[in-house]
Amino acid sequence: MFLTDANEPNLFMTKLHRPEDREAARGYWIQLCHDADLLGFNMDDEWLTGGIARLLAIIYHLGCAGCVEDGFINGSQVEEEDLEDDDDGNTTTRGFMYMEPAHRAAYLLNCSVEQLSMAVFGSPDRGDCELSALDCLRGFVQGLYQTVVDTLVMIFNRCLSSRGITGSGNVPVVAQVLLFDPAGIQAPLAKTRNSSGATFPDLLMNYANDRIGKLFHDTTLGLDEARMQAESNRVPSSRDFKPLPLSYTADGDHLVPMTQPNGMG
Repeated sequence: MFLTDANEPNLFMTKLHRPEDREAARGYWIQLCHDADLLGFNMDDEWLTGGIARLLAIIYHLGCAGCVEDGFINGSQVEEEDLEDDDDGNTTTRGFMYMEPAHRAAYLLNCSVEQLSMAVFGSPDRGDCELSALDCLRGFVQGLYQTVVDTLVMIFNRCLSSRGITGSGNVPVVAQVLLFDPAGIQAPLAKTRNSSGATFPDLLMNYANDRIGKLFHDTTLGLDEARMQAESNRVPSSRDFKPLPLSYTADGDHLVPMTQPNGMG
């Protein structure tokens, strides 16, 4: 996977300089491989050369490849004397800054570097793209990273829901891993002095409060509404005005607002 040189500058990964950090990272990787084997991963197709590690290697090589666009290298403007004059001012030149790591990433993706450049930056003939080359590269890498996370969750759920997990093949076990806050690439906080992101316990507290509120609604107003409807009494439905709570968002359910007659919502 062409990971012999870890000294290249990278946009998305930070090099570990201290020996203790490298030793800790090596230990974490060995533990991850042991856990993957314990969970029944296919070590070649799902973990190493054809799976998770391959996607991470592609992300690494794309970070080494960098990007260039009309005088901006990796999002930073360079001096005018370093640029070549272009007669057509409407032509947007964007692509990879270093072609060798770009070729490595394309090889691991089983495509040509031209196809990879088209997938990341779009067609060079289009000048109406509002995103910069760096934004395009970050978006593509974030999609790969999300694929890594989704694949891990899928394999975890497959292992947790297997019949052999209980030791007897007759009793099926259904378990599922849910991600409340999917992983991203260093999502920055708001640039204010006292701002901070909400913690995971805050999310759990809000989710529990939302569930309690929904239980109260269903066991009071909901039951009364169902009883009145059973008695053929026409009552206004509260579902038309109820907002989408956190519980529906976290559980993956979706509600479509209903429309009342005469065009009134």
